[in-house]
Amino acid sequence: MGLDASALVTRIRLEAGKPPVDIVPDANIENWIAEALEEFDRYIPNWATSYIETVGDQPDYSVHEDAIEVVFVGWAGGRATMADIFGGEFDVEFPAEGYDVMLDQVTQYVDALKAQQIADRADWDWNEATEKLWLLPPPSTTGDRVYYIYIKAWTLALCKDRFEKFIVWYAISQALKVRARRQKRLSAISHTGGQFPWTLSDPELKDARTLEKKFYDAMTVESKKAPTFWA
Repeated sequence: MGLDASALVTRIRLEAGKPPVDIVPDANIENWIAEALEEFDRYIPNWATSYIETVGDQPDYSVHEDAIEVVFVGWAGGRATMADIFGGEFDVEFPAEGYDVMLDQVTQYVDALKAQQIADRADWDWNEATEKLWLLPPPSTTGDRVYYIYIKAWTLALCKDRFEKFIVWYAISQALKVRARRQKRLSAISHTGGQFPWTLSDPELKDARTLEKKFYDAMTVESKKAPTFWA
């Protein structure tokens, strides 16, 4: 498993029609490979599992260094209290029968808990700004393992062999766009004033758009096949 960056650049240049390096430098191709991997992140979640060890009374924890999002945590450290969610002025455990401070957010939260719609999120939260995992309520003991499922970014080293063709399609489509536009700029023939803009009629740009669409269609198909963390 894993793709070789140098071999990938060579294949893309060859299949793109060997564009000159002054028009399509290797650095551009490497950037398009990176862009394709970012699209993988959007369409094909790369799930992984890990764990943290609790520290008594500590609510926030750093997670695996390659995590870009935490999607599930096996934390059931007790029932959340009003104070955990809304601040110290609320000091009643859920469910709060007959609680007399009926703020809209509180009643909605209680209703959701009763309906079991957000039971998982009641006990943990992922803070994207700080990239920290929060356990609610904080653990009362030290040294317990809490397992979590997270998403990590795709890299060439992690890619399956069958992903190579998708990267190639994306990168070639970008190379064809660059070459077509460069050729039009260098041409001595005027391409303005016609019935159709050259950007719509140019065969190479059409090929680029067709190949780019092929890439995104494939991503849609792959997204439907991708395993989910609850499977």
